[in-house]
Amino acid sequence: MKLADYFWILLFLLGITVILVFTVAFRTFVMGVQSSHIYLYMLLFLAVFCVMTLVAWIQVGEKRSSDVVLLLFYYVFSVVFSLCLMSVAEPLLGVNLLSSYEAFENHINALIRSLNAPLALHIPHSLLAVVLSLLLGALPPLMVSSAFRYSQLQLQRRTTPLTLLTTHLPLLILLLSCRPFLNALEGRQIGSFVLTADLWWSFRALLVFLWILCRVLAFRPLLQQYLNEGAGTAIRDSIAASMIDALRAARYNPGSDMGKVKYPNAMYYIPNWVFAVAVQLCVPVVLLGALFTLSVCLGDGAEGVWLAGELTRVGLPLHPFAGKPSWIVARCAEVVEKAFPGVELASLRLLTPELLRDGSAFVFVFCFATYYFLQCVGHVYWRNQSVLGVCYIPELFASGHCQHMQGEQH
Repeated sequence: MKLADYFWILLFLLGITVILVFTVAFRTFVMGVQSSHIYLYMLLFLAVFCVMTLVAWIQVGEKRSSDVVLLLFYYVFSVVFSLCLMSVAEPLLGVNLLSSYEAFENHINALIRSLNAPLALHIPHSLLAVVLSLLLGALPPLMVSSAFRYSQLQLQRRTTPLTLLTTHLPLLILLLSCRPFLNALEGRQIGSFVLTADLWWSFRALLVFLWILCRVLAFRPLLQQYLNEGAGTAIRDSIAASMIDALRAARYNPGSDMGKVKYPNAMYYIPNWVFAVAVQLCVPVVLLGALFTLSVCLGDGAEGVWLAGELTRVGLPLHPFAGKPSWIVARCAEVVEKAFPGVELASLRLLTPELLRDGSAFVFVFCFATYYFLQCVGHVYWRNQSVLGVCYIPELFASGHCQHMQGEQH
């Protein structure tokens, strides 16, 4: 991937996210119109695009054998964690993946029967869990470089309440995602509020969007911290040492010109890879935000009941909700009925709302937990290093093209 491609990836991610958020918010809270399913599919496409970006990123640069072994370790850990989380998904997270898959399987079989094909789809639940875990296990290794980059830049900044909130708020969100805590605290009086399930899930949703806002506010300082490393102590010391060597050579060779001052490669790599680092900081946030929004929009509405009641007090939405049938869906149904008279229209809806809701909710918690774990590992890794430099980390965790401060010079 070329350096210019990172700019267009960043522009697309930010553009589609801003347009999608403001469009849905305006239609929902001002116009009182329920958002079309096309926005949900756009969220799904946005999540897939983020994964494709991470796959393209990890292919940049040469990988050392130690980096490959480390990625393999993270993959094995992610697969095991996915299997464990999947086994307790219903009592812990309230997500019933098996029933959602059974509904999906029934839709497939109904479509096969309508086509008069002598086939039937049935996958054992144990085999399905293993296959899904093998697929989901590939996501955390793709986010290793992003998590380590964030930890590296965060440690070089001064500790503030915003940095602590941005770094450790995911832990509180993960705790609120556990249904046993809700079952133990539901019905208790907290100040002037009675803790209900609607209030619990609404508060969790607000915390998720608060974390996204904190990452947005921290984006510019983190990127500026990366650019400041071009004038860091290691680079200044390297240039000073090169100038001293050049002056010393001219002193012992009178009449000769002073030698050329050598500059570290990091001075050239840092500005060139600024958009790549920006993509590293943005992609995990956009991916997690898209997955969470998709699960909320397809959920049972518990996240929005309490919030909708509070917005009603201030006069929002301006118009009451009015469910309007989509003329596009009706037109497509007529075309399908004429072309395939024996096909059941309900069987064509393979991606059912239940499947997308439970799948996106599970993947969100899985990716959020592993990303926070990788952040903690990155913090421990960088704190144990004697020198924090922009190109000090292995190529896999950096831009793939940086070298050590003390490496090649120009």
